[in-house]
Amino acid sequence: MALEVEVKARINGKLIRDKLSKINLYPIKKEKQVDVYFHHPCRDFKLTDEAIRVRESEGRFYLTYKGPKIDPDTKSREEIQLQVKGDVFSFLEKLGFVAFEKIVKERELYQWERLKICLDQVEKLGSFIEIEGKSLDEKGKIFYI
Repeated sequence: MALEVEVKARINGKLIRDKLSKINLYPIKKEKQVDVYFHHPCRDFKLTDEAIRVRESEGRFYLTYKGPKIDPDTKSREEIQLQVKGDVFSFLEKLGFVAFEKIVKERELYQWERLKICLDQVEKLGSFIEIEGKSLDEKGKIFYI
């Protein structure tokens, strides 16, 4: 089981970039991401706290399942991600999944030790930070930043 341990928050992008540069962190990658979220045909993901998403990034497509949150302080959850080829949207729709939300963002990626730090500029929503690790042991470091 792959675990995603993350915290997301609305931010002032310039202020956070300044703080990151003071600890010698600079973007290692910039990319545009388009996420499309789907309703399940047989259960309510809002009630089960799950998600199915297709992400397009740099011409590649990823199908992601996110399980229910398992930690009250972070958005920690099981995550299964597959790189897919072909018309994944038609595939999901044929199975009864219905697209309901599209999120477009420009992402700056930073790396600090084993943590991934992302600064996102999300269309119509604003600026966000996402700090992600791969185990609950990294929770303290996530909140340090």
